[in-house]
Amino acid sequence: MNNFSITNLKSPENDNDAVHKKYLMEQLNSIEVNNEHLNERIGDVKRFFKRQLNNKDFNDDTKLQQEVTSLKSFIEEQLVNVSNKTELISLISTLEDNIAKQKLDIQQLIDNILGENEETFQQELNDLETKLNSELLTNIQQQIQNIDDSVIKQQITTINNLVLKQDKNILALEKKFLKKESYYFNLPFRYLRRDDASITDNIDASTEIDYKKF
Repeated sequence: MNNFSITNLKSPENDNDAVHKKYLMEQLNSIEVNNEHLNERIGDVKRFFKRQLNNKDFNDDTKLQQEVTSLKSFIEEQLVNVSNKTELISLISTLEDNIAKQKLDIQQLIDNILGENEETFQQELNDLETKLNSELLTNIQQQIQNIDDSVIKQQITTINNLVLKQDKNILALEKKFLKKESYYFNLPFRYLRRDDASITDNIDASTEIDYKKF
């Protein structure tokens, strides 16, 4: 087994979630709602309104409209920042959950290999390899045995039956041939005239035949 080492899991460059969290925290810290500034702006607008209301000669509302528009834009900008901040907080919370789970998984892995060494791992690997080889060999032998019992023996029996049947057919043909040959050789050809009989006539051996003597 090759030598191995456990990487420093606490190193920031090896923890993508931690790096992402750090980046989001920096973004979160950069988003700040300046309450004092906002209150000052609202106070300025209120004071402006009061001055305009107390000014009986005030006829042009352009300046008032500009102040209202400016205040509205400022408030909307701050609300956008607050919305972004809420979203970042949610993302950071999700990342914290993922980091906690990863730390738990890593700790369980470390606990499982705690106290183990390379020799132990090698022994476990050898035991596993031996077990697999033994099971594989047993399985192969079983398959061979099954083939011998269910296929080969049946084929051998079938072939033997065919050979035996063929031997019987050959023996029957031999007997038939020998019987016909014996029949032809035992015919009394020399005592027959041309018109008396044919070699194809059936002759009863038990019948007495009077032969003409020359």
